[in-house]
Amino acid sequence: VYYALWPAFLAYFGSLFVGFLTPGRLGEFVKAFHVQKECDISLARAVASVLADRLFDLCALLIVGIAAIFALSAIPGSAKAGAVAALLLLVVPVILFLQAPLLERVQRWALKRDGRIGRILFGRRGWLTEIHLGLRRLSWPAFLATSLLTVVAYTIFFGQCYLLALALDLSASFLSVTFAVALGSLITLVPISISGLGTRDAVLIAYLGTVGVSAEAALSFSLLVFMTFYLGGGLLGMVAWWLKPAPWAKLREEQLAVVAD
Repeated sequence: VYYALWPAFLAYFGSLFVGFLTPGRLGEFVKAFHVQKECDISLARAVASVLADRLFDLCALLIVGIAAIFALSAIPGSAKAGAVAALLLLVVPVILFLQAPLLERVQRWALKRDGRIGRILFGRRGWLTEIHLGLRRLSWPAFLATSLLTVVAYTIFFGQCYLLALALDLSASFLSVTFAVALGSLITLVPISISGLGTRDAVLIAYLGTVGVSAEAALSFSLLVFMTFYLGGGLLGMVAWWLKPAPWAKLREEQLAVVAD
């Protein structure tokens, strides 16, 4: 699927604006609506591209988050192992979903048990079928290139967070700030808070507290991260949304047509 840089740029920042107002990262799926409309593909296949993007982010944060847990000397080994196991559970459903033989067995079971719902989800052009095929289309060169870009992007992001910590004169190293922000970013993936407010703050306060940063200073750092990346990104997204709003009307028409069929 070829998507030009400028439309992709507007779609991405427009999704940040919606994500700023919704729990978790749900707003980023606005990108799928733009890709569907402008590239003339199914919504499920467009969702696969967004899901792949999120999976690269998830893997990067998991690697850093696991390192963050093992870096805590005050936590017993059994507790560390339990926390790592809990984090790894986030990727187990993805690994199972990508297994073609397992998905085929689920498809046969679903089509026999409930024909209509089975066709919508597991039919030849069903949602889960197309998402599965879309993810499996990712070639090794694209995988390696995206992995490298993900590493570069997060290195810049963690470096920016460390600069914010230096601006507040926090007594924390680059690794401590990186580990705290990574765990805070992981918790924001759980859709229980708008833009991670409260949940991210609690994680940053708890983790930075282990290296001697006071709760007040850690909260100030967390709010500064929020203002810089979330509020700043949301303002850029508002402009992008004004230039390129999501095609809600077309999406609603297509969904009504699917229900009618």
